[in-house]
Amino acid sequence: VCVERKSISDLFASFKSGRLYNQADSMGRHYSAPTLLVEFSADRAFLLQAASEIRDALDVGNIISKIALLTMAFPKLRILWSRDSRCTVELFAALKAGQRDPDLVAAQ
Repeated sequence: VCVERKSISDLFASFKSGRLYNQADSMGRHYSAPTLLVEFSADRAFLLQAASEIRDALDVGNIISKIALLTMAFPKLRILWSRDSRCTVELFAALKAGQRDPDLVAAQ
C-alpha cells in the first residue's frame, strides 16, 4: 500500500498543477495498492462542493468530475476519505493491522 495524503486545499492545487496525475501514475507503477487519502478539516464541512454545483455530465473544471476522471485514468487507485487528522491516524492503524512493517530500503 502506498498512500498519498492530501488536504482539501492541496487536492485542488494538485489537480490544477497536474501533480496529482503524476503522483497517481508513479504510485501505480511501483505499488499494488496505490491510495489517495483526502483529509478534511475538523472545523469545516465534510464536503467538496455544494449539492447545487454537482452536474449531470463530466466537466473538467468541476472537482467531482476531476476525481471521476482520475479514477478512470488510474483504475487501481483507491480513494479514502478522512474527516480530520485524528480519523486519519485511526484509518492508518486499521490499514496497518496485521501487516508487516514497511521495508524502507525496498520502498526506495
